[in-house]
Amino acid sequence: MTSEIPAPDRVVAGEPRTGARALVDLLLKPLAFVGISGVGWLIDLGTFLVLTEGVGWAGSVSNIVSSALGIVFVFAASHGHLFGGNAEDRGAHFTAYVLYQVLLVGGVSLAIDAIVDATGVLPIVAKLVLTPVTISINYVVLSRIARWSPSSRRS
Repeated sequence: MTSEIPAPDRVVAGEPRTGARALVDLLLKPLAFVGISGVGWLIDLGTFLVLTEGVGWAGSVSNIVSSALGIVFVFAASHGHLFGGNAEDRGAHFTAYVLYQVLLVGGVSLAIDAIVDATGVLPIVAKLVLTPVTISINYVVLSRIARWSPSSRRS
């Protein structure tokens, strides 16, 4: 008896992967998400710096705009391809992800202020310290949102 890994075109959509393929998914998906999130973070940070330093916008307004761009990028790059979210539920998934991100960004903003107040570090240092935590939480939340199927509940 051999343990054959089915070719991607032979894997039936919706069926859980088993064996070696499941292990590969378990290891590679988080790494891929870290890469996607890293690009989203660079979009966020770069836009934030341009708006605050180049254009002269206030930090709070710049953070809302820059965070929104990063959030949209991460969702678009990972929803369907990485997490297998279906197109029919994409709008509901995006809405749920944005609502979650509003809460997360607010909580992280408070945590950044608390770290700065307690330690005296620059806000960017506090943001860097929190980034691995937020990426990990985002991975779990977006992977669960992508599996949620509100369209299957409609009659």
